[in-house]
Amino acid sequence: MSADELPAEAPGENAPICIVRYPNRRFYDRSQGRYVTLPEIGAMIRAGKTVTVREARTNEDRTSLILTQILLDQFPERIEFIPVPILHLMIRANALVLGLLREYLRQGLFSLEQWQRLATANPFAAPMEWLKGFLPSQPEQQEPPPAPPAEPAPDVEALARRIVELERRLDAFRNVSAPNDLPGANGPDAEAPVS
Repeated sequence: MSADELPAEAPGENAPICIVRYPNRRFYDRSQGRYVTLPEIGAMIRAGKTVTVREARTNEDRTSLILTQILLDQFPERIEFIPVPILHLMIRANALVLGLLREYLRQGLFSLEQWQRLATANPFAAPMEWLKGFLPSQPEQQEPPPAPPAEPAPDVEALARRIVELERRLDAFRNVSAPNDLPGANGPDAEAPVS
């Protein structure tokens, strides 16, 4: 079955746009019935459309190859988003490791898509707000501490009264035991009262 025998996608908001890649490296958009360029495919994707690219002769899915080519040609700075160790891993990896990496990325993207869907229904579940918790950020400006109460708390006042009371009793105790009553108070070896 060639790409020409495939049914054209029904126009719709969620329907993917089917692009056929011919051997002469031209891209045919079946939904618009015309040839398109790589920059036009990139513009469709930026507009929120989902695009699939298939080979005309073999009907093989070439979407990832074409999207990578768009990134390399039009947005080379975005390739830097992928850490170099991941790129090394992708080049060195065998089929098993690539399968694990593919599944890991697929699961992460699926979770992100779920959060985005929730955000449309519930703005309080916005994924970017949730993700900020995992990203290093500027220290938040802290609110100034609350002003101390105008009157001290009753416990502080009670403690202050208790201290005054204890000091008064201590002074009374000192006055009762005069220095002359202490042993050896009249001699040179007299001990000084303890204060």
